[in-house]
Amino acid sequence: FTTAGALVLSNPDESVINNIESYIEDLEVLFAVDNSESADPAVLAHIKKIPGVVYVKNDSNLGIAAALNMCAEKAIKHGYDFLFTIDQDSSASQNMIASMLKAVKDEDIDSIGIISPVQRYSSAQKKTDSSNIDQVLEVMTSGNLLNLRAYEQVGPFLDKLFIDYVDVEYCLRLNVNSYKVILVNHAELVHRLGSTEVYRWCGITFPTTNHPPLRRYYIARNRLYVFARYKKYYPEYCRSIIKTQVIDMVKIIISENEKWPKISMSIKGFIDFARGRYGKYS
Repeated sequence: FTTAGALVLSNPDESVINNIESYIEDLEVLFAVDNSESADPAVLAHIKKIPGVVYVKNDSNLGIAAALNMCAEKAIKHGYDFLFTIDQDSSASQNMIASMLKAVKDEDIDSIGIISPVQRYSSAQKKTDSSNIDQVLEVMTSGNLLNLRAYEQVGPFLDKLFIDYVDVEYCLRLNVNSYKVILVNHAELVHRLGSTEVYRWCGITFPTTNHPPLRRYYIARNRLYVFARYKKYYPEYCRSIIKTQVIDMVKIIISENEKWPKISMSIKGFIDFARGRYGKYS
C-alpha cells in the first residue's frame, strides 16, 4: 500500500520538526497544510526543507476539516491508497505505520475505513502489551490511516464543523456506511495534551482541559450536531455526548478560569446549532 501524509499546521513551534521526523520516512509524501495566522517564519522555513514535505499555505484558517479534505484530494489525485492524518503536536513510535498496516493484513482492507494507533500522552506512560486489534466506534484524527477508497465512498470531512468533533462525525459516518474503524493496540502515538490540568474539589480529583472560549463554542455546537445526526443509529453513545457536555459545563464553573466567557460561548454554540449556523465563528 502507498501512503501519503496530512499534517495541519496552526502556528507551530519548533517541536513540530522532531514530530515530523518521527514518521516522515514511512510516507511517500507529507502534505503540510498551513492554517496559521501568525506562524514563526523560521519554523516554517525548516518544515519546507524537510525531504518529502509538500508545503501548502492557506490564506486564512480554513479549519481542520477543509485542510484534511485538501490533503485527501491531493493524495487521491496522485493515486495513494491511504492518508496518514497527524496533528502537529503528535509523534509516532518506531515503525508505527508499518505495524498498523501489518495488523490488518488478514482483514478485508476494503471493509476498513480507518486504522488507528493507541494514543499515549507522554513517553513515560506505560505501554500496552496487547497485540490485538479492536473494532471501535470512533477515534481521534491524529495518527490515523484513512482508507481513501472509503473516503471516496462516504464523502469528505464536514467543512461546516470547522474544528472539534470533525473526527467523531467522520468515524460515525464510516460506521453507518458499514466501514470498520480499527484500533491497533500495539501501535502507539505520543500526543501532547495541551493545557490539561488535574483539579481537586471536595475530595474528588478530575482533569480539566482549559479550552479557550472559542473552542468551547465549537465543541458545544458540534456535539449537538453529532447528537442530532446520529442518535437514531447510536443512541447510547449520543446520550454520552450530552452527558459529557453537562459535565464540562460543571467543570468550567468549578475549576477553570474565564468561567463566564466559556459558558457564554458554549451557549452561543447551542444557539447557533438551533439556528443551523455553522462554519467559522464570527
